[in-house]
Amino acid sequence: MAKGRLVTVTIPHDVGNDLNKILKIQKDLVGRLGHATCYSGFDILFQLESDFTVNSKTLELQSAAYAGP
Repeated sequence: MAKGRLVTVTIPHDVGNDLNKILKIQKDLVGRLGHATCYSGFDILFQLESDFTVNSKTLELQSAAYAGP
């Protein structure tokens, strides 16, 4: 695989268990890769998120990758 052709997408569990959400992500991703209808030439790895943090005030578990407002 040529350098720069490996793409890793980390997704939350609720997205990973919903085919419609996965398809929406794939459509967006192939557009960003410059291919409107396919991703040939790219090695795409979809992985479920596994890194979390705890909000010290609410004690809620949050995705470590979340960059929300």
